Amino acid sequence: MSTVISNSSPLIGFSAIGRLDLIQRTFGHVLIPEAVEREVNTPAKSLATPTRSWEPIRADWLGVVCVKENRDLAILRESLGAGETEAIMLAIERGLPILLDDLPARKTAVRLKLRPIGSLGILAKCKYAGVIREAKPLVRNLQDAGIFYAKDLIEGFLHKIGEI
Repeated sequence: MSTVISNSSPLIGFSAIGRLDLIQRTFGHVLIPEAVEREVNTPAKSLATPTRSWEPIRADWLGVVCVKENRDLAILRESLGAGETEAIMLAIERGLPILLDDLPARKTAVRLKLRPIGSLGILAKCKYAGVIREAKPLVRNLQDAGIFYAKDLIEGFLHKIGEI
């Protein structure tokens, strides 16, 4: 299966905790638009910390694709970042699912009849498939890496997957 992914998404978070393998094992080949490739591979956008240095995100299962400029793209770009906009347009063009965490972008994707899958959704899929035993430690790792989740969201997620 191919999946579209956005820059403010699981790609950066899972890279920050050294678990990009979870995305690849769950979705196989992942497409990212050129804007996302630029954003995730720019040090200023990374989750570099004093204990974790920035490294570019590259993998043979990540395919970078060009999104053609059009009127809809320009309209979306007025309210969303370039990466989110291109990922949404690519998902629509190719009829693919989209991996996306950013709340405004998720709302836009849903409005456009897409079904975004976020980091927590990936962890749930990994748990149900037996790829991981527990999601809670990985959620904590994502939070420690600087990914923000509302307390209610985490509690609901952990309850839903049977970890509370």
